[in-house]
Amino acid sequence: MQADIPAISALGCHPLSVPTALTVQDNVSVFAVHPLDAELIRHQAQVLIDRFDIRAVKLGIAGIETRKEYKRFYPEGEVMAHVVGFTNVEDTGQDGMELGSQKTLAGVTGSRRVIKDRLGRIVEDIEAVREPHDGKDLTLSIDSKIQYIAFTQLKEAVEKNKAKAGGIIVVDARTGEVL
Repeated sequence: MQADIPAISALGCHPLSVPTALTVQDNVSVFAVHPLDAELIRHQAQVLIDRFDIRAVKLGIAGIETRKEYKRFYPEGEVMAHVVGFTNVEDTGQDGMELGSQKTLAGVTGSRRVIKDRLGRIVEDIEAVREPHDGKDLTLSIDSKIQYIAFTQLKEAVEKNKAKAGGIIVVDARTGEVL
């Protein structure tokens, strides 16, 4: 660890904070560990150094990588969380409509057969094994204004009455739609 103190300090971190940051505090959040080839790491690091101004990469710290990941955005947040639900790190529905409509929303991932060189770069694209298909959209009849009012009133009533939970369902009497 002593040899890394100048590199860690150059990143703007306090050296004593790094062992804590590197220790897995919650093993539930670790979902994949992949051993990496040293030559592949050097190649990927060089690509990053060439493309971006990343101090950690330029300092040559092994194990630093960047990758693009997508994250779902829930515009109504807590107000609609129990209805919309949420997904796990693999985008599999875990609760609410995300879980109940998983097959409709998920789509199908595609796959291709390729040839890679020893650095993991694709040198030849052979064929599409399976074409990807987007999931379908899901339209709900939920009115966000009514949902907000119901949510805030219920939250206030649960806190005031020291209840464990509560529930409100608002239905359009003419159509039967849940609002």
